[in-house]
Amino acid sequence: MKYMHLIFPNFLKALFFRMGIMMLILYICRILFLFFNWSFFDDLSFFDFILGFWFDLITVCILFLFYSPLYLLPLPWRNKNWYKWTFKIAFHLFNFFNIGLNLLDLEYFKFTQKRVTYDVFSYTQNGEDLWNLIPAFLVDYWYLFLFAIALVALTEWLYRKTDRMEYEDQFTWKFGLKGLGYMLVYLALIVVLGRGVGLKPIGVLTASKYTQPQNISFVLNSSFTVIKTWNTSGVELKNYFTEDELKEIYTPIRTVGSQKKFDQPNVVVLILESHSKEFIGYFHEGDGYTPFLDSLFRQSLVYTNAWANGKQSIEALPSIISSIPSLMDRPFINSIYKTNPITSLPILLKEKGYSSAFFHGATNGSMNFDGFCGLAGFDNYFGRSEYGDESDYDGTWGIDDESFLQFSLEKINQFESPFLATVFTMYPHHPYVIPDRHEGKFDAEDERMRQMQFASYALEQFFAEARKQDWFENTLFVITADHTPDSKDNYYRRRLGMYAVPIAFYYPGKTDWIGEKSKHVQQIDIMPSILDLIGFQDEFYAFGNSVFDPNYKGYAVQYTQNLYQIIQDDQLIMFGSDDEVKHVYDITSDSLLNNDLYKQGVHPEEESLNKLKAIIQTFNYSMINNELRVK
Repeated sequence: MKYMHLIFPNFLKALFFRMGIMMLILYICRILFLFFNWSFFDDLSFFDFILGFWFDLITVCILFLFYSPLYLLPLPWRNKNWYKWTFKIAFHLFNFFNIGLNLLDLEYFKFTQKRVTYDVFSYTQNGEDLWNLIPAFLVDYWYLFLFAIALVALTEWLYRKTDRMEYEDQFTWKFGLKGLGYMLVYLALIVVLGRGVGLKPIGVLTASKYTQPQNISFVLNSSFTVIKTWNTSGVELKNYFTEDELKEIYTPIRTVGSQKKFDQPNVVVLILESHSKEFIGYFHEGDGYTPFLDSLFRQSLVYTNAWANGKQSIEALPSIISSIPSLMDRPFINSIYKTNPITSLPILLKEKGYSSAFFHGATNGSMNFDGFCGLAGFDNYFGRSEYGDESDYDGTWGIDDESFLQFSLEKINQFESPFLATVFTMYPHHPYVIPDRHEGKFDAEDERMRQMQFASYALEQFFAEARKQDWFENTLFVITADHTPDSKDNYYRRRLGMYAVPIAFYYPGKTDWIGEKSKHVQQIDIMPSILDLIGFQDEFYAFGNSVFDPNYKGYAVQYTQNLYQIIQDDQLIMFGSDDEVKHVYDITSDSLLNNDLYKQGVHPEEESLNKLKAIIQTFNYSMINNELRVK
């Protein structure tokens, strides 16, 4: 034992013990994460738990790269209390970083269906949303703070045991040289462990090599995903195809107008907050929470296989208004490319004599929507500030939907035709409040669905008044959702259904323009489709296509956790940011994505895979080289 102490002294034992404490805390957080999100992970294997341990080890090694060098330096004052306290405080700060992020994901994951990444910190810059939500968060998720207190207390109790491990009593040159040796060996060890296996350090995408897509968030931890995305300043150039090859496969330069149906109609784009197909009765034989929307869709042209391009409101607006998909770690609005001049509906329609306005009842600055609307060329922005009556403020997000939709209508009535009005609703949204004047009116089983019923009612009141206006008959209404919310159904929790939203076109002056289409379409198709219907014939820049183009086969693209995916020809292909195919599914027979055909040797459709790679190459090039417009 005497020689063991010389090889493995107490101060080194203390360091490894502290690493173990941090790993224990991370794993407890993982078990809590599983408990709170059990329904998302119904196909876990024992190997997934081992993978989770591995990612925790890597995370701790990365954090200890910042902690351990100074701790291991053989300095003469290392036994002083102030020096010990310095490292104790540093350890607790790192550990609180782990606890805070991983406890946040106990609930936040339900909405995004991915672990938090570094872009979550950018939301503190987007108006007052975060600060307005804190009181409601404290009330509704009080138990997370109890967990945090318990984990901090457990950490402190365990840490004190390491304090009892004595350092060498006296500094000597011999001890100093030995300490340097320990430091170099230890740092080499944790660098190797922190990098993982292979020539390149492992990243978020590595998890997809070892587990099913729906289990990636379980094997990762939130600290790891934040660390691995903190310096993702932008996208990288891809060279899958030569310039000539690329033009043959895909181009964002569009020419439409051949499907003209209306002569300078007014255009109203309705973006409904969190209106997943899951909760809309029209798609489930009337079984849902949106009776008015159901009736409206029965008078509309509805695309039954419609998909969002992202999972957050901040990703939806560029997709719908500017045909820019969300194919990078940060939403376009928060990225380093957010000042790139863009193509948009307001800019293009202004050339044809349209005025434009954007309506969103949230606090001005929320999600930086007002900044994006300025970039997109909207003539007017109407938010909570412009509404001007705080008695209708819901205390968290902004003006309730019923009140703000009526306000929006009053403003629209003042516009001269033709006009473009984009109205982005707010409900349902946590904390799911309903104005007191409607107390007891809605009877759904939980508060979120009651708020969705209220949202449908608010929309009904909007249309009841709109139908009385002269401009109504000559107006094209385009109805979609920003993204899907937390789901109750297994299909809507997987990488297919989690993007399922409605896209419908309603034109009250053309009653024969009603029916359903099964073509796969997406949010980025909305802008080209509108331009096609009004007969816009100039070239413009868009990643989407007109859904009315008979030559457009239809597809959808998404990106999350370093995995790109394309839905086309009833096949779902997942393609990694490391330029490798990861998964292939037949969505007609396997909508829950349980049977990975790629692991069985089935290769993806070449046309679909090449299209996805061409879109990625074009997207990255356009962002880097500031080419989001026709030259």
